[in-house]
Amino acid sequence: MAMKVFNVGDVLAAADVNEYLVNTLYADKPSDTSRASTTTIANDPDLTLPVGASKKYELDMQVVYTAVNSTGDLKFVFTVPASAVFTGSLFGVAIGSSALAFPPYQASGLLITGPAQTVAGGGIAQNALRVSGILAVAGTSGSITFQWAQGTSNATPTVVKQGSYMRLRRVS
Repeated sequence: MAMKVFNVGDVLAAADVNEYLVNTLYADKPSDTSRASTTTIANDPDLTLPVGASKKYELDMQVVYTAVNSTGDLKFVFTVPASAVFTGSLFGVAIGSSALAFPPYQASGLLITGPAQTVAGGGIAQNALRVSGILAVAGTSGSITFQWAQGTSNATPTVVKQGSYMRLRRVS
């Protein structure tokens, strides 16, 4: 569905204002989330947003994380409604021969529904994972949810930090 085009002199109804001027969705982490000794992917409790059927969104996301022990790392994937397609890029500290080696790329199955990708931790510094692009939702509404775990099970937790965010802006 195309976005409405307004003409000079049009009076905007409340529904138009809400749909076209306010329709930016935003989720941020109010506090850290830690996961230790697990490689089982689970939903992040904060980084999820609803998406409408047959709409396109610009996705901008930054995940700040720590994985102090160099083997813990951060493994992630997204859940989305059926047949959604993400075209964009992600930037993180790649590890392994298949891990995020050649962005940008289109990822309908790879980034969105698996297999999970892993970005490196290590050291004492915070790390960042950036994801940006266009999410095209097919005929089913639902949510986009960031899921994550440790790349390798380790007693030292991997932590997705307060202030990480996900923002969607409807573009069509």
